[in-house]
Amino acid sequence: FNYLLEISVTEINYQHILAMAFAIKEINENPQILPNLTLGFYIYDSYDNAQRTYQATMLFLSSVERLIPNYSCNIHNNLLSLIYGSAPLMNEQSAEFTFYQMVPPNPLQYTGIVSLLLYFRWTWIGILTMDDDQSEKFVQTMIPVFSKREICYSFIEKIGKCNDIDGLYDMLQKGIKIYNQVMGSNTNAFVIYGESFTMIFLRWLQYIPSIENIRTKAKGIVWIMTAQIELTASAFQRSWNTEIIHGALSFSVPSAYLLEFRSFVAKQNPIFSKKENGFISQFWQDAFNCVFSDEVVSDVFEDICTGTEDLKSLPAPIFEIDMTGHSYSIYNGIYAIAHAFHLLHFYLYGLIIYLFAQLHYFLRGVSFNNSAGDQISFDQNGIIRAGFDIINWIAFPNKSFLRVKVGKMDHLAPPDQGLTINDDLITWHNLFNQPISICTESCYPGFNKKVKEGKPFCCYDCIPCPDGSISTENGALWQVVWCLYFLILCLYCCSQQFLFASKRYFLKIFL
Repeated sequence: FNYLLEISVTEINYQHILAMAFAIKEINENPQILPNLTLGFYIYDSYDNAQRTYQATMLFLSSVERLIPNYSCNIHNNLLSLIYGSAPLMNEQSAEFTFYQMVPPNPLQYTGIVSLLLYFRWTWIGILTMDDDQSEKFVQTMIPVFSKREICYSFIEKIGKCNDIDGLYDMLQKGIKIYNQVMGSNTNAFVIYGESFTMIFLRWLQYIPSIENIRTKAKGIVWIMTAQIELTASAFQRSWNTEIIHGALSFSVPSAYLLEFRSFVAKQNPIFSKKENGFISQFWQDAFNCVFSDEVVSDVFEDICTGTEDLKSLPAPIFEIDMTGHSYSIYNGIYAIAHAFHLLHFYLYGLIIYLFAQLHYFLRGVSFNNSAGDQISFDQNGIIRAGFDIINWIAFPNKSFLRVKVGKMDHLAPPDQGLTINDDLITWHNLFNQPISICTESCYPGFNKKVKEGKPFCCYDCIPCPDGSISTENGALWQVVWCLYFLILCLYCCSQQFLFASKRYFLKIFL
């Protein structure tokens, strides 16, 4: 491991680093891929801070040994590719750079969200997002789509990050507002778009009533979460339960079970791996809430780390042994680069140091089966050919949780047919079975919709149709069946010269 800047990594993200190291280790030990060549990597962390981002960029552009801008008389990194996290400004292709996306495309996920809402008839929703450009783009994209498919929302709330002590009060006030809106509304389905911090906020939300005197009664709800959100926890949340996500449905980047990866992770140890892994000491201290004796500079209140702590004993929000979908994407990304580089080396007979630009030609057409048997390839836009899994989150009283795959969004199927769901596998919140989330029930035959003043279009009153007319509103399938039933009944009764006294059932029909 080669690391730059101060050592600090979120515990849940540490698995991403291990996935990269594991893939490179496998490739370097495989004589069938890049024989006589060794891959390595550097990690430049932005720390979610602009100053650190600029510093990392300068380090990236400088020589290996020292940070000297514009100084080229030293050894430079022999760079094959740049791997980065999700970044809105990097999502568009440009003539200067070529990007390859190792997660399924967002439009497929957006279509899946709409399909999922319509499948369960959740047409009255709440929307929670982060307060950033990517979330704003999500809202601007989805609102017209929701409206077109007759899905409306009771509220949209943005979650801001808390970067300092002064921001704690603002976050508390925002949390109180969101809690009251979520628990006090007649909406039971909530779409959440965000990232890891969103889960930290969500887990904190369940403790709002114990912090403030709030009378709003908690209720059963279902969260529909996007694939960017991972189950994670900050240091002060390690002992918190995960009850608030019980029954949630989440879009997820597909993963695979890799036994060798579990073994690789289990061997990570700060005593034996410290030289190769510059992150492990800090990760170990943060994950197990302890400190190594050689790093103690004053009185400490934490336990002393022994280095023999068991990674498998950590709660899943802190660290997972099995490879997650995001780590699996990193793993496949490393292999895609290695396979393309291998082809380049084979066809150009070792002249690759002069022809790195040709790597894109081979990367665009790369296709291989990874160690899990999954086929990896890219489409014409450089996006991996893959769909999304639909995951049901099940939380247990001992703070553990279980992910159950209950469906998928198929990238090969037509957009309106891509979603498949197995209802029988879903575990809902304890307070209900399958939830209902509509503003107003569909009107009966013989009644028409009248939108309530100041309310969204899906909130309406049902008023009787005028004499001599029939409702033309689009209803559910059962309404159509009822209309056909009454039509047949009317024709039969007319043939028997029998009239209904009630105008609700006597419908004048023009043919």
